Amino acid sequence: MTEPIAGRLIKKTGPWSNEDWEVFMRAAAAPYEAVNAITEEQGEQGRPGWVPAYGVVMNPATCPAELLPWLAQFPGVVLPSGTPEAEARALVKAESGIERCTRVGLEAALTRTLPEGASFILLERIRATGEPNPYYGVVAIIGVHGATWEEATGPWETGIGSWESEGPVSRAREAAAKQTPAGIILEWVVNEGTTWFNDTGPWETSTRTWAGSLLPGE
Repeated sequence: MTEPIAGRLIKKTGPWSNEDWEVFMRAAAAPYEAVNAITEEQGEQGRPGWVPAYGVVMNPATCPAELLPWLAQFPGVVLPSGTPEAEARALVKAESGIERCTRVGLEAALTRTLPEGASFILLERIRATGEPNPYYGVVAIIGVHGATWEEATGPWETGIGSWESEGPVSRAREAAAKQTPAGIILEWVVNEGTTWFNDTGPWETSTRTWAGSLLPGE
């Protein structure tokens, strides 16, 4: 560990040091201790445990929690307000910003935010109706136990024409939105034990019912 600044000052002024002087030195050095702990080299280069200058703050595993948003800017990661510390460190370490708006980034976002026990199927360049379309994709969520469609996705908001995000997969939907390329529309389906389509088929806008067909491509 880095030697505290106060300790160094006390050593350098040893001939004049006394109890009161040491109290004064610790108080004078206190504002700089936090900076010194993350900017100064630790150990000796080439030896086990060596940490270069600024190495503490540039490592997602050792960076102080309050500085993680600062560190996140380097790999292009945006940490949403309120992100738990462990999740924030994982996002920075995985360099999720570098994979932003790719299939890898989208899959990572879904894996990280889906409810426990749930899994997903991601289909590209296809609509929920099974119609090939390069501007659409389908995210089929499996294993959201005990949830109806509305409970899983939130009620339909007629004013804005989308599903309101207040169900158990709302975090996944929000995270996926940040990983979806501009111009691409994701259609979501959620079910308890199998895919929604395997049970009921896609939504038929003409009849406003769920059609009896299988998952697109099957």
